[in-house]
Amino acid sequence: MSRISIKAIGFRIAYYSGLINLLLFLNSKKVTVLAYHGLSTGDQTNGIRNHGGNHLAIAKFSKQIEYLAKHRKVVPLTDVIELLSRGQQTPPGVAAITFDDGYRSVHTLAWPVLKSWGIPATVFIATRWINSQEMLWFDKIEYAIEHINDHGSIDIQIDGHSLRYPISSRRERIRTCYKIKELCKSVDNDIREIIVEELSKLCGNNLNISPGDDYAPLSWNEIIELNAHPFISFGSHGDGHGILSKLSSEQAKQDILVSKSEIESHLGEPVRLFAYPNGLPGDFNEGTKRILREAGFSCGLSTIPGMNDCGIDRYELRRVCVSNNDDLFGFLAKLSGLTAFFSRLENRLTRASRRRSLYYRVARIAVSD
Repeated sequence: MSRISIKAIGFRIAYYSGLINLLLFLNSKKVTVLAYHGLSTGDQTNGIRNHGGNHLAIAKFSKQIEYLAKHRKVVPLTDVIELLSRGQQTPPGVAAITFDDGYRSVHTLAWPVLKSWGIPATVFIATRWINSQEMLWFDKIEYAIEHINDHGSIDIQIDGHSLRYPISSRRERIRTCYKIKELCKSVDNDIREIIVEELSKLCGNNLNISPGDDYAPLSWNEIIELNAHPFISFGSHGDGHGILSKLSSEQAKQDILVSKSEIESHLGEPVRLFAYPNGLPGDFNEGTKRILREAGFSCGLSTIPGMNDCGIDRYELRRVCVSNNDDLFGFLAKLSGLTAFFSRLENRLTRASRRRSLYYRVARIAVSD
């Protein structure tokens, strides 16, 4: 039995046992911010495209929005920031919807559904991507690995070191795609660009995308059109979608300010909302948060799982990341806080295991001495 099916069975047990509904009630006075990326007309693929579930099938999205419209008070993100800033207990059932990156499917697929239910949303855009109308770097990795032919493995040279990744099967390609993405998140942005360029060469630099492709970005005209509606607002996701903590302080400041200025010049209004690229612990730091405050941003959104109350740091807001790999029971488990609980538990167990390992190593050294 696969790991995903075991998880799905666990969520069903949690739902029918009443645990999810209990958690939904207990956490109802915490604010939930949902994080989406792109949408898709399809649900499955035989390749490796969307193996991580970033592009949610429109049918799933429609069911989720219907549930939220009926069971939650979905408000603009600016209202959430105001509620949290008061330092008072928030009303029950408050939620906000966000989209990261700025995929065109927000306009073509998400917006009609949101409009039909009167649901507001905030879209965080990576401005360099909007300007270039190319793929984002992690989408280039996914596309390249899917389209590299007649290779048993991929060899990448970094600072004199050769890294080999097998791609003989779909499973190997998915695993390789994940490993290379994680590698690119851990290295400096200039090294990341070299890796992506090498992969692009291996697939013949054939990274062209059509306007209807899942990987396609919004245009400025589409952004301006959406922004004209009071239900849709825009925020910054940085300029180059690089990991800000991997940049120098000055580079991070430039990346943030360029994006802010670019959006403001097109929309003719201040930009106060920011979402960190990738957004996990270590992807931003106190210096990053200071830059946001000084630049006039009212918040910084992470992808750290969880909900928010009045005691939360507004420059480290938690979000519930929605995946196409989740069915409705998985979505409700995330919405209830169940998956965030297990994520925190797993992190604590991992840290405890590392501490024990360190203790044993130190003990062995002490004995040997």
